[in-house]
Amino acid sequence: MNIQSARTRQPARTAWSNEHLLRKRALALGHSKKNYTAITYPSHLQSYLTFFQLHNHPICLTIDTLSFYVVFMSHHINPKSVGTYLSGICNTLEPHFPHIRKIRLDPLVVQTLSGMKKLRGGHAPCHHHPLTKEDLILLLARYDTDNYDD
Repeated sequence: MNIQSARTRQPARTAWSNEHLLRKRALALGHSKKNYTAITYPSHLQSYLTFFQLHNHPICLTIDTLSFYVVFMSHHINPKSVGTYLSGICNTLEPHFPHIRKIRLDPLVVQTLSGMKKLRGGHAPCHHHPLTKEDLILLLARYDTDNYDD
C-alpha cells in the first residue's frame, strides 16, 4: 500500500523532536504509578526535564548531566531532597534506560551530592542572644505574683 496515495481524514500534525517525545513519554510513565509515588515522581522527573530545557541541552542521561543537575537543584532546594529527586527520576526512567541506576551510583554523582550537602545542606544555627539583666527584671516584674499558674 502506498501511504502517500491513501486518503485519510487525519488532521495535519507537526512532527515532534526526539527530546519532546522522550519528555512526553517520561511524563506518561511518571503518571502510571498507582501509589504515593504517582504524586512525587512526576515532579522529580519534571524538574530533571526542565533542567535540560532551561540549559538548552538535549535530553540525555549521562554522568555529567546528572551531576550538573545535582549542583543546579542543590542551589534551589535542600540538597538532602535532591537525593529523593534522583531516586524518583531513576525509578521512573529505569524501564527505558536500564543504565540510569549505574549512572546515579557513579562516584562523580555520589560525591557531587555529598559535596552539595556539605556546602548547602545545613542551615546556619539560629543563636539567640543571652538574657540580659534588664530582660530578667522585666520578666520578674510581669510574673512576680502569688499565682502559681504564672
